[in-house]
Amino acid sequence: MIRPLVLIAPIIAGIVSLTTPARASTSDTEVADCLYAAAAVHHVPATLLYAILGVEGGRLGAVSQNTNGSVDIGPMQVNDLWLPQLMMHWSASREAAFLALRDSVCANFEAGAWILSKGFAETGDYWDAVARYHSHSGVEKARYLQRILERFEAMERARRASPTTIASR
Repeated sequence: MIRPLVLIAPIIAGIVSLTTPARASTSDTEVADCLYAAAAVHHVPATLLYAILGVEGGRLGAVSQNTNGSVDIGPMQVNDLWLPQLMMHWSASREAAFLALRDSVCANFEAGAWILSKGFAETGDYWDAVARYHSHSGVEKARYLQRILERFEAMERARRASPTTIASR
């Protein structure tokens, strides 16, 4: 009976987050719990989400302007071009989806995991899906994938130094 609860909890958290204002801080435990729940729901490796999170470098409440006029939102830096699809995915208004991405770590991770799972469904390859998380352009995909691989190397060094890191959970 625990498995269905694990799958439903992130959905409930996402729904609640659409109506809950941002908090000043998010605990490391909540961040880890949300990341692992999002990975489980969308059947993507948590280590890939963690690597994307590390490379993207976003933070809760942040909106970053891109040179092409789009914006990246929250910890996973989800591009606002995904908003129409996320509105349908969450059955939410554009404003509610935007606020959830910006202000809820769980909603932001769920969106990132969902985007990654869509990329995997399209390509059948996690590395290509990770590269597509950032861009569909060949050159940009290659640069991003190199940054992800460097992040993985850093995560592996940290794991060897301390077996209780989030990446080894």
